[in-house]
Amino acid sequence: PAERAARFLMMASFGPTRESLHGLTAVMTEAGVEHSIATWVENQMNHVPPTLHRAYWRKRVSPRVFPSALTGGARPVCEVGSRFHVYAFTKADIGKAVEATFDDAAGAYTLSVGGELRTEASVFVPEVLAPFLVCAVDERLGGDVKMGSDCKNKAAVATLANPAIHFARADADHVATVDESTHVFVELSSRSGPNPEV
Repeated sequence: PAERAARFLMMASFGPTRESLHGLTAVMTEAGVEHSIATWVENQMNHVPPTLHRAYWRKRVSPRVFPSALTGGARPVCEVGSRFHVYAFTKADIGKAVEATFDDAAGAYTLSVGGELRTEASVFVPEVLAPFLVCAVDERLGGDVKMGSDCKNKAAVATLANPAIHFARADADHVATVDESTHVFVELSSRSGPNPEV
């Protein structure tokens, strides 16, 4: 019965495990081959939850959610699998106004998008291009961010490197410090390992 059970499981599943092989062999020994196979198929069809690739994928990704194409849900900040970026500007900022104010004490520009504080930067586009609109964004640290007063006029657009999210002095109203003393960090690559629930 073990050989027949192994041959059947190789054809009817993604391959036998020791557990499935021993279980089916024991049932075949007691109830006979035909009845055991029929019972196994009925159990797989009606009582075992399907292992769907889409469900597996959705559980492990944290996609950006756009209204036109919902492929999953955004994860809350502290949930396993949530993700963060280190650059200040994203594609969601395209077409939005950037407010830049120079802070003499910090010796840097404070940059906000739509009233939301983003970062401090030591270099910013020339003030002659104000008001500043985000025209294009390369979403990576140091990627090109094009901004200026008129996105259709190349002469009115300047390019700067996408700055890191950085604050010389952390203001508790705007910045929350997160470190290993208060949170657990998990490498995204480890989620594909033997225990993806970590």
